[in-house]
Amino acid sequence: MLGGYTWATKVDSAAKVINLDVYLLLSASRTIPLPNGESATVEMSSEMPFNGKTNWKLNAPSGWKWRLRLPSPEYAENIVVSEQTTDDHGFLALDLDHESSVEMTFDLPIQLLSSHPLTGQDNLTVRRGPIVYVAESIDNESIESTYPHFNSIGIKSTSIPAMKAEKITIEGLDLMGITIKGDDVYAIQTGGEASFGLVSSKQPARKWKKVGEELKLVPWFARANRGGRGHVRVPLLRVDEDA
Repeated sequence: MLGGYTWATKVDSAAKVINLDVYLLLSASRTIPLPNGESATVEMSSEMPFNGKTNWKLNAPSGWKWRLRLPSPEYAENIVVSEQTTDDHGFLALDLDHESSVEMTFDLPIQLLSSHPLTGQDNLTVRRGPIVYVAESIDNESIESTYPHFNSIGIKSTSIPAMKAEKITIEGLDLMGITIKGDDVYAIQTGGEASFGLVSSKQPARKWKKVGEELKLVPWFARANRGGRGHVRVPLLRVDEDA
């Protein structure tokens, strides 16, 4: 089913235009049947999901044209396409000759996502590109032993400058991990409080302390049963009060 999620084609025989909509950026190829037994081909070569670079090679019989529409994802910044584009319902559209090559590049900054307000969850999830990141106990044994399941661990909404993307290897796969500096990792102070506490301008609902240890995050798809306790945490609490 992956091919159906990756792209879609529609051949306009009268205008001799091949419409190709790209939804997923990955490495793949496709043959497109045309009238009179002819065919067109497209090859997509991508460094995604960890590097923002993708190339296309389009080949069709002489006399045909391409209408290529590329995604403009929210996770990408500074998108550059080698050919002139126009906006087409959120896509970057290109009108191309029968034999064409296109390159698309963009930056993949680390981003923080908040849950929908109506969920009642005041937390932040770390993303880079289309990949959501998770803390796993095997990479954070000291923190997770003190705070089981990473309970009470939080970060500020301004923590992105304290996050570093770096290459890691998991089970032979070269991936991209994220490390959060220890001074930007917090935990809720607990100990002896009553079930309910008085809140005021001088007494916030939650008191925070710096953990002082780096928190390492890995791609969600790469975690699971690598050893240790096997505990994971995707969203981290948002450190909203002064810490």
